[in-house]
Amino acid sequence: MSNQTLALRLTDAYVDKGYRGHDYEGEAAVHIAGRGSKRATRVQRKRRKRRSAIEPKIGHAKSESRLGRCYLKGLAGDAINVVLAAAGANFRKLLRLLRCARGVEQTFQLNFAWLWHLLRWPNHHPRFKIA
Repeated sequence: MSNQTLALRLTDAYVDKGYRGHDYEGEAAVHIAGRGSKRATRVQRKRRKRRSAIEPKIGHAKSESRLGRCYLKGLAGDAINVVLAAAGANFRKLLRLLRCARGVEQTFQLNFAWLWHLLRWPNHHPRFKIA
């Protein structure tokens, strides 16, 4: 299914120990974490590190975006569930960014209101008269 989605051939699959026993019959070579780590090449070690960097993101998606259980039917339901969860995560990220930008703008306005006042009306402040 991933070959159809990505339109390219997968050659290697790096999985954790929970994947054992799935009897995968495909073109990709399955590399299980923790096995043969002494014989691993530099590329394999880099890919295993990348896999461990992705695992927390999958865990957050399962807990925060309700990907732990899919209530939609069939493969189409699975695909819809993942797309909607990703859209929700992106929407939350956008809201967080906008909230942060609004906070920065308000802080800037409060901190530099006196400077704006001086630049706009230079002769109205008793201490800072421009001759």
